[in-house]
Amino acid sequence: MKIEKLRLRGFLGIQRGLGLDEVAVDLSDVSGLIALSGANGKGKSTFMEAGLQPYRTLASRKGTLAAHCFLRDSEKELSFTFQGDEFRTLIKIDAESGRQEGFIWRNGQPQVNGKVSA
Repeated sequence: MKIEKLRLRGFLGIQRGLGLDEVAVDLSDVSGLIALSGANGKGKSTFMEAGLQPYRTLASRKGTLAAHCFLRDSEKELSFTFQGDEFRTLIKIDAESGRQEGFIWRNGQPQVNGKVSA
C-alpha cells in the first residue's frame, strides 16, 4: 500500500497541537522513508493513527472516532494505491451527535453507499 494523500479536519489532536482545524498532506511524489518530528503534543500521533489507515477507529485510544473530533463536519480522507488500484476513503464525522458516514471509491467507482454498516 502506498499512501498518496491525507486530510484530517476537526481532529482534537491537530487542533490542540497545531491550532489548526484542518491539515492536508500530499505524499504522492514522495518515496522512501518518511519521518515525523516535533515536540510532544503537536499532533504526530493523531496524524499517524487517525490518518494513515482507512478505518473508523483509533487502536490506542478509547471511545469512538467522534470522541476525538470537535467539529460537526469533521472528516478523514485518505487516498492510497494498493495492488495497482487507486482507493479513496472518506469518513464524515459529526462530533456533536457521534454520527458517521463512510465512503470508499476504487478506481473512481463507489464501493459503498455511505452507511457505516456497508
